[in-house]
Amino acid sequence: MRDGAVATAASLFRRAATVTPREAPAALSRRLTLLGRALAPSGGALEAVDALEEAIGAARAARAAGDPGWRTLFAGAVEALATLHFERLRFVEAWRLGDAALEEMGDLDDLDTARIRVARSRGRTGETNEGEGWVRDCERAIDAAVAAGDDDAEYEFRRDLARARSEAGEATAGDWVELGAIARVRNDALTEVSARIAQAGYGMELRPASVPDILAPARELALARGFVERMGWIDQVIAEAALGSGDWDSAIGAGLRAVELGERHGYDRISVRSRTALLPAASLRGRTDALEHASRWFGERTGRLPDSPYGRTLYAATALHRAAGDVGAATVPELEHVRPAFRIWLDTGGYAWVAATDVIVDTWFAAGRLEWIDTLLAEAAAAPLSPDSPSPTTGAAFELVRARRDLAVGGGALTAADRVREQLAILRRIDVPFWIARAIRVLEQSGAATDADIAERAAIETRLGVVRPTL
Repeated sequence: MRDGAVATAASLFRRAATVTPREAPAALSRRLTLLGRALAPSGGALEAVDALEEAIGAARAARAAGDPGWRTLFAGAVEALATLHFERLRFVEAWRLGDAALEEMGDLDDLDTARIRVARSRGRTGETNEGEGWVRDCERAIDAAVAAGDDDAEYEFRRDLARARSEAGEATAGDWVELGAIARVRNDALTEVSARIAQAGYGMELRPASVPDILAPARELALARGFVERMGWIDQVIAEAALGSGDWDSAIGAGLRAVELGERHGYDRISVRSRTALLPAASLRGRTDALEHASRWFGERTGRLPDSPYGRTLYAATALHRAAGDVGAATVPELEHVRPAFRIWLDTGGYAWVAATDVIVDTWFAAGRLEWIDTLLAEAAAAPLSPDSPSPTTGAAFELVRARRDLAVGGGALTAADRVREQLAILRRIDVPFWIARAIRVLEQSGAATDADIAERAAIETRLGVVRPTL
């Protein structure tokens, strides 16, 4: 397991659990927890859930037998199951599991409790998009590990802190470079791959075309070690970067690979995130196969997906993408439904997010809901931002909304055109063709587009293979 041979480890742990007597509940709980931890990244998420639930039951049996170590066994199994719930989009289940576990085992100030607190906060963050509590619980857990002199636990909590700080908008690419270097020294291949994926996510903001090269070592390592789940995340990041760079063959191809992997192994979080990257390209290209598949998948999960502000926005956007430009075939997202996302509208990066917010705003313009757009502009602009926000593409897309609103009310054409020209310079510097084409279309609405602008826009749309306008 330490060497990253997770599939082999899972096979051996399964055999060990099978031959463990039920009269030895402590040993059974420990081995089932190890089995669940090995299965989770190697493509066995569904079996892992069963193993970890059985491990929790075995820990309770150890308590009933008077085993003083039951709390550690119980905490390890609960933390692993809560982590798996998180990756399967069961955020509330992870949150509630943590709450119930703390009530059952007692909220003490030790490592066992720290693990549960961190897992609970992770689930709460997934549901609410508020990462500060996760950060605090990770820092508190690190202090507990240092006090206990447990280097392995400290490292484990520092890994979680990196994720928590990323969610809270406090992390940098440098943090993940440092974590990856530490992981290599510790021979922690799984974290090394995760760190490389996170670095690629930061790199795509300014250099989307560079992402495949950044991820090449991670893909090689994940393939060699059998990290099935991480392979899905690698393809998800490649798909999202390709959406930005204009390589829409890759956006759709990598996205579909990630979706298929997520569905086959029960990684719902990969499936959702990958669809948000591939559906904008598939929709504009009229890829009905991908759109119909996504419609079935989301339809089967109606009412079961997380209800975070981030999630509400992505789900509303995927419904619009699936309608493939036919506004009558999709419900116009209601203001109050997506309004909770206004405070993170400018504080969230990634091309899938920008495409999602764009398609919602496009629908509001088409429906004549200018008052909703005014509310968005006011509330999003007033929300606090983390130091590196907004990302260049997020900020440019937001300024294009301002310009379109001014044009829609019949005033400020010259000012709007100047604003669009400023954003075009930013978008061209990053080289994100889809958003360059959208900006030029706004410029055309203002009457300020040159023949060269129009020719550039037409060439981009042809190269992307779109079958309807990009705005």
